[in-house]
Amino acid sequence: NVKTDLIDAIGETDFRLSEGANADIQMDALIAKFIKIVMD
Repeated sequence: NVKTDLIDAIGETDFRLSEGANADIQMDALIAKFIKIVMD
C-alpha cells in the first residue's frame, strides 16, 4: 500500500533526524524514497 509505505518512510526519517543525522541528507533521501514508492 502506497500510503503505508510513505508513512513508514516519514517515520524512518523522523527517527534518523531525532538521532542527529544531517537534515539535508535525510530530506534528500526522503524525497528519493517518495519518488521510488510512487513510481513502483
